[in-house]
Amino acid sequence: MGGEPGGSLPGTRRIIEDGWGATAVDAGSTSEMYPFQTSVGCTAGTGTHLINNDMLVVRGSNIFPSAVETALRTLDELGPEFQIRVRRSGALDEIRVHTELAHDTSVAWASLSAEAAEAERLTLVKRAESALRLAVNIKVPVELLAPGTLPETTFKARAGRRRAPP
Repeated sequence: MGGEPGGSLPGTRRIIEDGWGATAVDAGSTSEMYPFQTSVGCTAGTGTHLINNDMLVVRGSNIFPSAVETALRTLDELGPEFQIRVRRSGALDEIRVHTELAHDTSVAWASLSAEAAEAERLTLVKRAESALRLAVNIKVPVELLAPGTLPETTFKARAGRRRAPP
């Protein structure tokens, strides 16, 4: 992959490899560099170790969308799409993450009673919020969405950053 979002993130790479039955290697961020690259990725398969990321500053913390994505990818119950919603609160930006459930999770929860499904939802929200807190060092509220709710991410347009209305 050359410059595609998530190629160097372990969880995203696993989804790509599982979906395509292939080995995914991050080959950098510009096709102009391909002729000059002598090694497409490191021997560990973690890419070229170059990530270009839109950093957000939230409550004094530097938040990288790749850190959010990496945290979310640790939870198999979540699908591939997410959005980082940014909202201004006074003089500071606040963020919230909207993330889709994996299809299998949604199907499994549909067979549960309403109370059991709600308990599963609350548990997953807490796990996602905990993973994000470890990754970005601030509390990030998480909203779970049904699969297919968010637009698919295409090319380098990360569906991850949207400015929410005040």
